[in-house]
Amino acid sequence: MDIDPDDLFRDEDDDQDNDYYQHSNYGKEMVVYLVDASPKMFNSVSVSADEKEETHFHTAVSCISQSLRTQIINRANDEVAICFYNTKEKKNLQDLSGVYVSNVAEREDLDRPTTRLVKNLLV
Repeated sequence: MDIDPDDLFRDEDDDQDNDYYQHSNYGKEMVVYLVDASPKMFNSVSVSADEKEETHFHTAVSCISQSLRTQIINRANDEVAICFYNTKEKKNLQDLSGVYVSNVAEREDLDRPTTRLVKNLLV
């Protein structure tokens, strides 16, 4: 009896005859940004040119904001979520303490990157 290990351990998603494989959106990415919001993240790192104090947290949020802007322009069908951990408040489907999901707490689906999402992140 010959057993083909490639066939034995093959993932069903690799089957090109599989309906899901044929209908899935290959160009779509689902991204979850995970940001530490512990007190250490709010220690001052430097002072910027406009005399504004920079922290690790603000740098992370700024990078996420820039990434979302790029996604809005280049990949509007992508889906994103922004999750903060080590927070005082909690907002998530599992009701976990210290976890705040900013844009998908009421449902399981991720959001598309929008200007509203960027604006809410920076406020």
